[in-house]
Amino acid sequence: MPKDSPIVYCTQPRRIAAISVAERVAQERGQPVGKEVGYQVRFERALSSDTRLIFLTAGVMLKKIQEDPTLRGVGCIILDEVHERDVNTDFVMLAIKQVLLAGSTKAKVVLMSATLQADTFVHYYRDVSTSLADAGAAAGGAAAPVAIPIVRVEGRTFPVKDYYLEDALHWTGFEMDNATMRLVPTGRPALDFDAIMKKKADPMEAQTEAMGMIALTQALPDLQKRMGKAFAIHQIHDIVPVQNSGEPVLQLTVRLVHSDTAQSTVVDAEVEVSMGRAVVIRGLKELSRVTVPCVGDIQDIMGSAEGLDKAALPSGARKAPSSELLNKWRAVPKVHPELVLAVVEFFHGSSMDGAILVFLPGAQDMMAVEAALEGARCSASLWIVKCHSGLPSQEQRLVFNSPPKGSRKVVLSTNIA
Repeated sequence: MPKDSPIVYCTQPRRIAAISVAERVAQERGQPVGKEVGYQVRFERALSSDTRLIFLTAGVMLKKIQEDPTLRGVGCIILDEVHERDVNTDFVMLAIKQVLLAGSTKAKVVLMSATLQADTFVHYYRDVSTSLADAGAAAGGAAAPVAIPIVRVEGRTFPVKDYYLEDALHWTGFEMDNATMRLVPTGRPALDFDAIMKKKADPMEAQTEAMGMIALTQALPDLQKRMGKAFAIHQIHDIVPVQNSGEPVLQLTVRLVHSDTAQSTVVDAEVEVSMGRAVVIRGLKELSRVTVPCVGDIQDIMGSAEGLDKAALPSGARKAPSSELLNKWRAVPKVHPELVLAVVEFFHGSSMDGAILVFLPGAQDMMAVEAALEGARCSASLWIVKCHSGLPSQEQRLVFNSPPKGSRKVVLSTNIA
């Protein structure tokens, strides 16, 4: 760029965004940051006499307008992520509007966002359009208001799958205590991410599993009568349809539980079920005497089989938390490090590639979650980095680095990310 070219300012809502975008643009141009492309944030800058594209925070931009309301030498001001509507960005838009109305600058203004409500901003700057038209008429030009152009650039968004609190509780084996509003581990082992994804990807398999669960549930009274114990379903490991000349038969590898004292006994068995009858073909092998919940996987299996009669759920099945209880729990202003740890372990144990980004309210919660992760069994294979406004820029930039070989990056961040 020629040295006499007008300067282009591009505001970003946060320091790390201004710095990282400037570094990326400079890299794309094959230049070091601080040459033609630079940045300026509070207490830090990378600029030179050659710099013509400057990324900066809204607060720094506001200060520049205050120092020179005429914006001499400025050709364009780009306000990025204006949908966030933070205080500094709103003041910058107000100051720029006043400068444009005063006619003291010829700089172009671009408002940019991926989720922009364009009509709101067009309406806000309508006075500027009318003022420019009046100025043109006074100079003998056209009197028609200048339309504010809206440019839409279509793009493909990254596919995102939404899960919710009740999903996380189910995956990790946690439940909410209605009385204390605290998380309580159920003792049920965490589910397997890859297995869940496989179920959801194969509707026929999901339907077979759901039918197997229904058949076994209906056959439990018969099984209890034969064995002399009151069994309940804990987990179903495998379901195989058996070819039979008569009625349909399903062979299940199951984990059952029965209680004859204050504690429960977990047992494994292979069972054939058909038309409400069950035959034990191998087992019942007692595994342990612990307190365990019954019907650990029934909600996941039933939920993934569309059109099946949910009335077939056994009365003792573990129910999903009610909407009222979930809303009460969400209202508690507390981060549960143990649940965050369990969710991280759940995804870390899968075949899924990539980093794990954990959003947290503040630095104190970040420290608590970091301590929980560092004390986890999988801590040796996790590379934990933090990102919040109180950290030095150099430490914030670590979030863009690749993790060491054999490690998964876990980013603990406030909404700065």
